[in-house]
Amino acid sequence: MYLDSLEIFGFKSFADKTKINFEKGITAIVGPNGCGKSNIVDAIKWVLGEKQAKNIRGEKMEDIIFAGTDQRKPLSLAEVSLVINNTNRILNIDSDTVTVTRRVFRDGESEYMINKSPVRLKDIEELFLDTGLGKASYSVMEQGKIDLILSTKAEDRRYIFEEAAGISRFKVQKKESLKKLEDTTVNLERLNDIIKEIEREKDFKAKQAEKTKIYFGLREKYKKNDIALQLLRYRDFQKKLQKVTDDRQRIFDEREELSKKVALISSENENDEKRKNDIQLQLFEWDKKLHTYTVKVEDIDGKTSRNKQLIQQQQQRIETTTLRIKEIDEAIKRLTEEKEKNIEQSHTIVKNIVNDKEQLENLYTHRKKKIQNIHAYRDSIEQKKQAIKDLETTVKKLRESLEIVIRQLVDAIEKRKHELESSEAQREQVRERIHAALTGAEENLHKALHNLSLNLVNEAMDAIKKIDFMALKQDIQLFENYEDGFRSILFDKTGIHAQKEHLDSNIHKATTDIEQLRNDINQLEVSIRSEQEELEEVNNMITRVEKDLSKNENEKAWIDKHIQTIERQIIEDTKQKTHLENEIQRITQNINELLKEIEHWQNSLVEFNEKSNELKQQIHELIAKRDEIDKRIIGRKQSSKK
Repeated sequence: MYLDSLEIFGFKSFADKTKINFEKGITAIVGPNGCGKSNIVDAIKWVLGEKQAKNIRGEKMEDIIFAGTDQRKPLSLAEVSLVINNTNRILNIDSDTVTVTRRVFRDGESEYMINKSPVRLKDIEELFLDTGLGKASYSVMEQGKIDLILSTKAEDRRYIFEEAAGISRFKVQKKESLKKLEDTTVNLERLNDIIKEIEREKDFKAKQAEKTKIYFGLREKYKKNDIALQLLRYRDFQKKLQKVTDDRQRIFDEREELSKKVALISSENENDEKRKNDIQLQLFEWDKKLHTYTVKVEDIDGKTSRNKQLIQQQQQRIETTTLRIKEIDEAIKRLTEEKEKNIEQSHTIVKNIVNDKEQLENLYTHRKKKIQNIHAYRDSIEQKKQAIKDLETTVKKLRESLEIVIRQLVDAIEKRKHELESSEAQREQVRERIHAALTGAEENLHKALHNLSLNLVNEAMDAIKKIDFMALKQDIQLFENYEDGFRSILFDKTGIHAQKEHLDSNIHKATTDIEQLRNDINQLEVSIRSEQEELEEVNNMITRVEKDLSKNENEKAWIDKHIQTIERQIIEDTKQKTHLENEIQRITQNINELLKEIEHWQNSLVEFNEKSNELKQQIHELIAKRDEIDKRIIGRKQSSKK
């Protein structure tokens, strides 16, 4: 089993869909800082079930979704698919490849799939148990993880060894079993509490059942007593009913006698009653008509009053609406002025933004040039350091050669000194001078050789300069014929002394070159510090200009949004003004219609008042006739009673 490929879309910096193929043998991902190595590792850990955002370098899970840039919009989801080669069937799925997919949306909802089938996070975790794969397993090591593992406590490293040993599945199962056992224990405790509660309620219910039994016995006794009481009431009512029936019969007999007497009087009053009824009927009709006129008059008065109130209300509405229109006009004027002012500010800010961008472009170019200068200076320093190293190597070789030449020169002088000691007597004096000069030269050369062995070049050069070769040359000229070999040693162009002088010259030149190169390096370092100071100043200026640019862009966005708000408000106020003007026209039309109705009702009121006065006069005349008939009828009734 091995990782076949990884598909990433919308996860952190991977805005586009990216597929990474893992061929056999790939065990690590390397690259420069910021190229996305850690994001790939985070994607693998996340798709394998990582639930803590901080473990994948985020504060919350929504942070892993691509947040967008100046050129690209943010995405609404992040998706990672891990394709695993399962030809050896290590994973418990009957498929050669297993694709594990995880999605997360900005609302916090997550989806998990295995081979495009929805599953739970727990299913993914169980699938990779004991396989070495997992959100915190040893198979995925991000940068610095190995050092962290080696420096952690033994308890913290135990999980990795358990995963490698293949016992993590059993630990998870044990943990789940213990949790189920704990839940079962809690449920048993709850059942015991419920049983105790039921037992307490059982005693209470038994007492209630006893009380209920007593209640039903008392209710049955109450029903029997109530029936007996109703029976007694019924018998008493029967007695009273018989008495009332007897009284009623007696009254009927008395009424029969009175009816006969009344019949005589009624026959006399029949004609008067008929005339009275006719008058009463006519009075009723006229009174009804008068009431109709009165109602109409009151209705007209009410309508007139209501219309006047409506007219007054409508006029007040017109005044209020007119004031509102005036306020809207002032608001539109104020908003228009504010809009023009904001537009002017926006144009000013746009100019500032353009200037800031141009200044930033110049600063970026200047910073790039400074960085290039620093790199060039550093490259030159490295070259000069290498040249110093090469020259120091050359000086070392020259010193070794100089040491060899000086030793050869000492040996030659020593040999020639012995030859001079055995020369003729006549040249004894010259020989002694030469001997003394050679002895001094020998001592100085020994000092120079000793100083060279101690790496004291300047002291060695001083010791050599003390030798007076010119005086020695003059003395030796006396022995030209005798001392040809000695001269060749000291003064021949190809002799040992000439070789020493040549080496001295080369060492001095190399030392001078090294000193010059070191001075050049010091000067370059001064230039680098100067360039770095200027670069820091440029970076500070870039930071200030970028802040100004960001501030101007935010201010322009706010002003543009405010201008849109003002335009919407102006449109809304204009619509409201038009609506109010139409409302005034409608109210004015209603007032005119109400005035016409009032005029019509006033004319009707005059007509109804005239008819009402005529009916009142006729009603008074009929009432007088009715009263005269009533007097005759009353007189007959009084006569009949007597």
